[in-house]
Amino acid sequence: MHKISILLSLLSLLFSFSLRADNITLDISRGSITITNSGYTQNGQSGNFPGEGSCFIITQSNKETATNNTITVSSGTQNITLKGVNISVNDASAFSIATGAEVNLTLEEENKLSSGSNYAGLQVPGENNASAKLTITAESTGSLTTQGGFYGAGIGGYKNGSTRFSGGIITINGGIITATGGTYGAGIGGAYYGDGGTITINGGKVTANGGWMGGAGIGGGSGDTSGGSGGTITINGGVISAKGASGNFGYQGAGIGGGDGCDGGTITITGGFITATSGGNDAAGIGGGRKSSDGSGGGSGTFSTGDTGNAVIIASSIQDNTNMSGWKGIFFTDSNSKEGTIKGSPVTITTDTQIPEGYTLAIGSGESLIIADGATLTNEGTITNSGTLTNNGILQNNSTITNSGTISGNNKITPALTLNVSEGSTSYGGSALEATYTYNGDGTLSISSSDIASGTIDTNNKKITLTPTAAGTATITLSAAVGSLYGTASATYALTVNKIAPAATLFAYTAPANTTYDGNAKTATVKANDDIAGMGSLTLSYYKDGTKVDAPTTPGTYTIKISVADDGTNYTATTAGSELTADGWAFAISPKAITLAPDANQVLYQDEAPAYTFDDSQLITGDEITFTGTLTVDNSSGSSTIKAGSLALAGAAKDNYTLSVTETACTYKGQSPSSIDIDKTDLTGSWHTAAVTLTAPEDFLIGLSETGTFSRTVEYNEEGISCTYYLQRVNRTEVYKHTADIQIDLTAPEVKVETRDLAYTITSSDGTSGIGSVTLDGNPIPDEDAIATLSDEKVFTGNSTAGKHTLVVTDVAGNSTTKEFSLSDPTPPTPPTPPEPSPDPDPSPTVFYTVALPFVEGAVTDPVAGSYEVASWDSFRFYLTLAEGYDLSQPVVTTSLGELLEPRSSDGAYIIKYVRSDVEIRIDGIVKNPDAVANATIESGNRVWVNEHRLFIRTDNPANVRIYTFEGNLCKAFRSDGGEQEVSLASGAYIIRIGGDSFKVVL
Repeated sequence: MHKISILLSLLSLLFSFSLRADNITLDISRGSITITNSGYTQNGQSGNFPGEGSCFIITQSNKETATNNTITVSSGTQNITLKGVNISVNDASAFSIATGAEVNLTLEEENKLSSGSNYAGLQVPGENNASAKLTITAESTGSLTTQGGFYGAGIGGYKNGSTRFSGGIITINGGIITATGGTYGAGIGGAYYGDGGTITINGGKVTANGGWMGGAGIGGGSGDTSGGSGGTITINGGVISAKGASGNFGYQGAGIGGGDGCDGGTITITGGFITATSGGNDAAGIGGGRKSSDGSGGGSGTFSTGDTGNAVIIASSIQDNTNMSGWKGIFFTDSNSKEGTIKGSPVTITTDTQIPEGYTLAIGSGESLIIADGATLTNEGTITNSGTLTNNGILQNNSTITNSGTISGNNKITPALTLNVSEGSTSYGGSALEATYTYNGDGTLSISSSDIASGTIDTNNKKITLTPTAAGTATITLSAAVGSLYGTASATYALTVNKIAPAATLFAYTAPANTTYDGNAKTATVKANDDIAGMGSLTLSYYKDGTKVDAPTTPGTYTIKISVADDGTNYTATTAGSELTADGWAFAISPKAITLAPDANQVLYQDEAPAYTFDDSQLITGDEITFTGTLTVDNSSGSSTIKAGSLALAGAAKDNYTLSVTETACTYKGQSPSSIDIDKTDLTGSWHTAAVTLTAPEDFLIGLSETGTFSRTVEYNEEGISCTYYLQRVNRTEVYKHTADIQIDLTAPEVKVETRDLAYTITSSDGTSGIGSVTLDGNPIPDEDAIATLSDEKVFTGNSTAGKHTLVVTDVAGNSTTKEFSLSDPTPPTPPTPPEPSPDPDPSPTVFYTVALPFVEGAVTDPVAGSYEVASWDSFRFYLTLAEGYDLSQPVVTTSLGELLEPRSSDGAYIIKYVRSDVEIRIDGIVKNPDAVANATIESGNRVWVNEHRLFIRTDNPANVRIYTFEGNLCKAFRSDGGEQEVSLASGAYIIRIGGDSFKVVL
């Protein structure tokens, strides 16, 4: 049997799956929707019925703007979900359910339905046994707002010509419903002259407003005895507000029941929180509408609560009092005193309900009100207990409970504890924050501790005081302990203690200990005062003359500013430009003192600057200084002292130091050093035939070259009549040029004697001192016998006897040359014997080298391009002229020997001097004048391109590469090994020569 049961269950489950289909989602924006028991149609398209358990989900793509498309359910039982629908039409019902059809409606999001004249907002008509049926499900989480058209109900019946439809079968289990009837129509129920139908409310929040001219809130439309009664109305739960409408001519509808001129119908209220307000004093809150002018209609109908009624009913009146003894619940029917009573004690509250603000519930002696487990009674008004109040659920007292009876049950009353804070924040270090509180319980109050504030409670004035102790946020909790009748309660609010901006007064500044320049960075300190907590991290910055520096190293005055980071708990960060500083947050680095000592024992002449030696070990490593100006000699005290004078520091590091000069004694001679000369006695006025010694005067050295070697004496042995020498001061660099008329002739005269028979010719010369005397055989030859006398040469002729003769020639300096010669008597000439002829010697062959002059496009050479033979050590000359269209070029002429040839300034000729090997002339830089488009490329097998201001060259084979500016200047030359490579160049225009190919680029 057990196995058969399992099999049947599986078959049933399989069968249910076979009937199920997926939900169908339809967008009402695309057209009106009609749903039948076989499927749906929309805008000419149709679809099948989803199947049991599935539903139509109707959405709207643009719900902010109402659509005039409608929803019609013609037949069948349909599950429909409205999800964000907004429909408004003028001549139809926004959503209509045909008689005999049934809709289970679930609400999601916000939905609005507004219909035209005669139609209900959500049309659910009743007709004999074929009424339309609407059930709004308990699963509804959204809302529905309906507006009936003229004569139509908000939800329910409509008018079709002379036919007025009552409301159908309407059940509300959940959701938030607001239904407003059109003129004459009920909020929920019948149309004009239409009965309410069958209305059941089990839950949800329902607001029903009758239409103008006497429509009931829930029930019938405005009418008379022929139609408009309340129908059958059952309320078992929910929060319901029903208001009948007034109108012209005194029309008044009931809150729950009949429309104007109509009976109340059958009304049963077993639970919920109900507010029923009539359209005027002549209509009932619960019951019938105003009687007609002829006194007809407006009957009370029937009202009951059932045997277990527990509703809280606030009604302007309940018309049917015939069974008041059988009522059960809490009733507020006196609209003036707003006092309520318990009917049918004991009354047990089983669902959530409330006593509204301004209302008083009196539990009389002997009466009992029980709040069941799981139910909540919220008191916003007053409860006066003289009987028994049993709290097994939740009794939330937000107002007043006066007790003279018994309060018992499983649970304590939940008191109302509230905090009233005008400001929810303060600042660290600021004033205390005060808040008032309300509490209606009987427990002891306490306030939670917090890291950011300390709190105290003033129970007399119902006030708490919070004193900020740190910045931050915290939840402050005011707690009530359990009392005799009341349970615990708490109230919280978020306290914010804001950080505050730091100020310079909160910090202590300490200057660096050593503020003399030593090449090291100086460090000042700034820190928060000892009593400051929660300050952010500090960053010190140094400013010199208003400019921020990385580190205070060099002399000068530095100001300190601090930045505060955002990691502090009580203080905010400083912002850029708002760093903190204060008077006194500064220090000065003083220059280092250095000393210079003049050289000791100096002898100084007029206008001579004293010498000094500087010990650069006094400088900080890396510093360099120089000196400007000079030391000076002070003779004012009768003695001579070297002092600082105009000597000053210079160089990049000059400001890092202060200079002091050690005053030093010296010997001062008032003469100008240029006027001091050697002793020329014995040196001038006569010729010297040997080298002479020049001796420097005291305090000087002597040399024969301005840049040569100087010593105390120097040997001078140059022939001539004037001597140039230089005097240099001892231990100084100044040099003074001098001359002296010192005559030196170290060379004897030159003598040549020519003879013929007894005749002679004597030629004597001396280029220095000149010929002084000539003697022949000891006898002077007078100057007047000279046949020729020049400045350095004398020629004598004469005859003498046959035999040897001695000739002595002496120059003016005293140097002599002695020469012997012979004279003979003349003899007849003897014919000469002709010599044997000898062959001419072979001449040395002349060596020639080849000079190659190239042809270059755009250039004309003279001579023309070709190879030329040039004798060894001869020169080769040519001229170069630029052709038209190439005249902007700048020729670069070089040779295979690495020489750079420049044109001769006089005539522009290029000359290769002293040719000693074969030479190849190279002419580069001859290019056409640039075109307007500078990036045009001359196509070839090689490639040149520019990418992101970088030059790339690719050659198929190794090749010579030369790069010129447009002015023809060669700026780079190299040999490419083939392939691609990048070349670094500055921005500009260039011409690239690769072999015989040319390219133009712009970087």
